[in-house]
Amino acid sequence: MLGLPGCDNIDWEMKVSPTDDSCAIQVRHKAMDNWLDCRIGKGQLSAEYMIEGQTFDGLRFTLFAPHEFVEVSQTPLDWELVEGKIRVHKLDEENGYCWIRLPRESFELGYVIRVAGSQLTPMSQLQVA
Repeated sequence: MLGLPGCDNIDWEMKVSPTDDSCAIQVRHKAMDNWLDCRIGKGQLSAEYMIEGQTFDGLRFTLFAPHEFVEVSQTPLDWELVEGKIRVHKLDEENGYCWIRLPRESFELGYVIRVAGSQLTPMSQLQVA
């Protein structure tokens, strides 16, 4: 555990290179257990996507997320949004709605948002490439 607020679902490992004393930290989100339906576009960096989604009541949220958290139907072109899914952690479910934690903070609503249960697919039910 990193010991930072909001990082209780994160596991990490540090590797030091034997040849040049450089190190790399690999971060793993242990509990990203569901896919959330969203729209996906190119990110600012080559290793990320721009994510656009909606809460249960239609509020729009956006964030940037690394490729490993995203499944796309096709690679988006410049300024194009395509259908896709982002990995999230389901915190709670009640009356058809779910509180989820996003893998990165959204610009508008923070890390934790409420979505309709129908927007989620458990990772065990979806085969990804």
